[in-house]
Amino acid sequence: MDGPQGARAPATGERHVHGAGRDPDRKRSAIVRAAHEVFLEHGYGAATMDLVAATANVSKATVYAKFRSKDELLTEIIGGAAKRIRQEIDHHSDPHEDPRTRLTALAERYALVLFDPSTVGLLRLVVAEAHKQPEVGRLYLEGGPLPTIAHLSEALRELVSAGGLDIDDIDTAALQFVGMLEARRLYALLDPAMLPSKKEISGIATAAVDVFLAAYGIRGEAVT
Repeated sequence: MDGPQGARAPATGERHVHGAGRDPDRKRSAIVRAAHEVFLEHGYGAATMDLVAATANVSKATVYAKFRSKDELLTEIIGGAAKRIRQEIDHHSDPHEDPRTRLTALAERYALVLFDPSTVGLLRLVVAEAHKQPEVGRLYLEGGPLPTIAHLSEALRELVSAGGLDIDDIDTAALQFVGMLEARRLYALLDPAMLPSKKEISGIATAAVDVFLAAYGIRGEAVT
């Protein structure tokens, strides 16, 4: 991993573009976007903090002032994707909505994030690197899928408590639901041209909800 050698040198060569240097949050975001770009283009192992700094148009010292290592940058990127999914889950958490309406809206938005080219590219990167650097796979799991599944489980638990679903093992049901949504992601991992369109994603979400309610729906929710 890169170390912070030389990171305290004065950032005299740093260039300020569109006021980024005057906005710490904007600069941090620029670094994260640059790291994502560098990781996808060069691979995690070959990526360096120097490349990230150059791509973000900031000094190496600035990068290390925000992130101590590539691991921290990767964690930030993974966490950002997971946060988007959790926000979609929370956005569709109206307890007054019927299970089909709520699950369909949640599934569509969830799948849009799953099949976003940048999200698929990140997973492709992790899969390529994990066998050489197992910590990369661990960072991905702990920062993305595991907390996201836990968050989805809570949403399903609310539906069960409200009487809309009949589920004994909620954690397993959450995994099954996500599994149906991301089944086609393997194709996109192997061939980016096979990313589904928004219309296809809507169909994937609807089909997943149909199957899920057939298994766990009650009071007529299993009937389309």
